[in-house]
Amino acid sequence: IPFLEWLASSSSPGWQLRGDLDLGDEELGAILGEELRRKLRVTSTSLWSGSGGSRTPLHRDDVSALVFQCVGRKRFFLVAEKDVEDAVSKGKLPSEVLDGGSESHCVEGSLENVFGLREAEPTSARGELAVLNEGDCLVLPAGLYHDVESSDGPSMSLTIRFEIIDEAEEEPAIDLKKLSMAGNSDLKKFMMRLALKKAMAAKKAAGPVEEPSPVSTPVEIETR
Repeated sequence: IPFLEWLASSSSPGWQLRGDLDLGDEELGAILGEELRRKLRVTSTSLWSGSGGSRTPLHRDDVSALVFQCVGRKRFFLVAEKDVEDAVSKGKLPSEVLDGGSESHCVEGSLENVFGLREAEPTSARGELAVLNEGDCLVLPAGLYHDVESSDGPSMSLTIRFEIIDEAEEEPAIDLKKLSMAGNSDLKKFMMRLALKKAMAAKKAAGPVEEPSPVSTPVEIETR
């Protein structure tokens, strides 16, 4: 609590903090819900915080993750692998970005300035903007490129990295690698499907008595 209070009141520019977090099964069950917890093999958890305006440049991760926004607001610019390859072929991104690291595209400025989001045609890679407010959750498939910006003051998020346990699936497992290589349309369909499944699960768990759903609100998506 003292750290959260300090974070919310901090006005120091240009800082980021990251640390691993050890969560037990009971805590993970409370965050994910027992049904989802049984379907995921959690590989690591961490907290990430940063001052307003701080950015983590375009990169990809090799493991899928759930990002829970705890304090403040973050914006994720999401880019499919084929759109990154297209931008590299047109000279809009350095070829080194295909190796997955963020240092190869370490450019100062806001997401609007770096990717030309206010232009009729993106000046860099084509992608989608996801805005996470407090209480929102973003599904980040392995291999999906993303550039992250803390906005409107300090922010903090909880990241839970996971693998899907195929044996526990009641339907065919989601191919997150294939999804990360797909275009914007497939990505949006996946996120809509996930939001619908979470809403249906919450309604079923609530029973006949209508109560506020504990599920995070859907992420706001803007197509660019």
